[in-house]
Amino acid sequence: MSTKKHFFLGLFFIAAVGVLAWYTLFLTEANLFGGRVEMTAFFPRAHGLRKGDPVHVAGVRWGRVAEVVYDQDARPERRIVVTVSLDQAVRLSEGYAIRIEDATLLGGRVLSIEPGRPDSAAVAADAVLEGEVAPNALEAIDDLVRDNRGALTEAIAGVRDLVGGVREGRGVLGPLFTDDAMGADLRRMVASAADSFENVKSLSDGLRAGQGTLGRLFVEDELYVSLRSIGDDLSAILKDAREGEGLVARLLKDGALADDVAAGVRDLREVIRKINAGEGSLGRFVNDDTIARNVEVFTQRLADGQGTLGRLLADDELYEQIVRIADDLAQITSTVREGRGTLGRLVMDDEMYDELLQAVGLVTRSLEEYREAAPITTFTSVIFGAF
Repeated sequence: MSTKKHFFLGLFFIAAVGVLAWYTLFLTEANLFGGRVEMTAFFPRAHGLRKGDPVHVAGVRWGRVAEVVYDQDARPERRIVVTVSLDQAVRLSEGYAIRIEDATLLGGRVLSIEPGRPDSAAVAADAVLEGEVAPNALEAIDDLVRDNRGALTEAIAGVRDLVGGVREGRGVLGPLFTDDAMGADLRRMVASAADSFENVKSLSDGLRAGQGTLGRLFVEDELYVSLRSIGDDLSAILKDAREGEGLVARLLKDGALADDVAAGVRDLREVIRKINAGEGSLGRFVNDDTIARNVEVFTQRLADGQGTLGRLLADDELYEQIVRIADDLAQITSTVREGRGTLGRLVMDDEMYDELLQAVGLVTRSLEEYREAAPITTFTSVIFGAF
């Protein structure tokens, strides 16, 4: 291939790349294979909108601004005429909105079109489209500062006074920044709070691990079932108390019984009042120091071994005598149970018992015969006594 052909081939390649770059950078919205749709809208001000700025429909890039013209003879709300070039026609419905908005906080503008609800009536093709300028964030802040300049000045002065007071150690926060002792107290308080949080964490860890009663309640189903059963039993008891025939149910239903209980409580309160007032034996016992001193003397005498009861408590010899008597009684009862001796044979031997019963019967008959013969003997003695 000749040098001339190489030259023309390179030139063609550079031209193609240049056209592609120009199209990519400046004519991104251009439609090379189809017609474009133009639309005109009127605004009160341009807000920095320029030719070539993007046009968004419902947030989708749909074209670019073709022309921005200022009409000095038009009404203020229509003095800015903006012509946009769209890739496709946009169907506008009632409630549509066309706004000039900030592309970013750092600058740039975008024309935003909100077409409205699709179920609303469509806007006529020859209708005059009026748009608005969306508020700028920086401008809104500037307006806010301008409108509240006095309040902001007072707020700044108050902050300045507050900082000055803190620096001088005034108020509650001032000593916190200037007093070393208070700072140390604050550090100790923070350390104590940290320890408290650590204790709470340890407690929660123990609960998760099932330690203690609460921990077992959280992790063991058996304990939960037991508590549930107790709750059911209490519910049943309360139900029986409301619907049953027991004392609690009668107290809940029977007004007379409730009155009797209330009367009993009043009587008990009256008894307690009399006791507190020192009335009666129990009241004197509770409130009279003489009785208390007598009790103290009595217990002291017992402790000193005075009197029979005191000697019984304090004298070992008397205790040993009682023990010996008890041993002797035990031997006697043992002898009786074994049937030894007269009393033992009498208690344990049936034959001895029968003989004793016969003897008693014989004595009883003899006494009866004597009582029957006594009148005759007396009469005979009277008759023969005269001679």
